[in-house]
Amino acid sequence: MSAQPVRSGPEFDRRVAQYVARIERTIAKHEFAVQGVFPTVEDTMRRKAEGRPVPAPFAYTIGMTGKGLPELAVSGLDQETMAVILNLAGEVHQVNEILVGSELPLPLMTEVRMRIIDAPEIVAGIAQAVYPDSDLQFRQVVWPDDDGRYPGEPGHDAKTFRQDIFGGKRWWLP
Repeated sequence: MSAQPVRSGPEFDRRVAQYVARIERTIAKHEFAVQGVFPTVEDTMRRKAEGRPVPAPFAYTIGMTGKGLPELAVSGLDQETMAVILNLAGEVHQVNEILVGSELPLPLMTEVRMRIIDAPEIVAGIAQAVYPDSDLQFRQVVWPDDDGRYPGEPGHDAKTFRQDIFGGKRWWLP
């Protein structure tokens, strides 16, 4: 049986403080950082055994709050793709705030039109550690399926193109 990771106590606090300092250095150098969040193997197995859904991986920016902007998040893709999306969207967001309801064309392998929604239910512990006195705001970058349909639209392929939606006005169809 493998040992459970330590999630409290002085050693944990020291490691979290070191990680937060690293994120703060990244923000100082690059204006924002991207933080990935992925379910652990243990959490995945436990949830499946309990018949509960396993959350999709997600990533979010840290650093927009310091500029008076909402942070950005994306869900359901691999780590590298989410980082590319957030880096591209973050560059745009810093120059011209990305508003809820807008579409954002991103030059990935082909141009993909992302939609932006509010994301009030996201849990972003590292961002909260960097900005402990802030009321963090998030906007989610939502991506379409292969046929260009977004979550909530008729015919959207939610099984193949699964992404968790982080609350708020859940289906924001125009």
